[in-house]
Amino acid sequence: MNLYIQIRKNQITVRHLGTQLEASTQSVFSNNRILVADFMAASKALRSVIRQVTPFDWRSWLRSTTLLIHALEMNEGGLSPVEERILQEITVMSCRKSRLIVISSAVPLSDSDALKRIQQK
Repeated sequence: MNLYIQIRKNQITVRHLGTQLEASTQSVFSNNRILVADFMAASKALRSVIRQVTPFDWRSWLRSTTLLIHALEMNEGGLSPVEERILQEITVMSCRKSRLIVISSAVPLSDSDALKRIQQK
């Protein structure tokens, strides 16, 4: 299972690249200095959106999951190691058994570009 997670200021969008299901949520987790300022609020928002695009099935726990986490805003000059770690940690809390890839740019990826990025890593 491959999920493409887009993170913007106070907004998270998750797209399941296999089924093309997509869900978004808005929650106050950013401030004017950092994309994820409230760790718990961001983690809770991400977990709820992931559940919307991945119906619970015991077999899903056996499948490997790759999460492509894309910081779309507040990433001028690239992400610092601390910012990358925050994005990794909020996703681990939401989807424990997964492989994580963190990227940053201002332009969202198409499904095919997201899959290419996943296959490159």
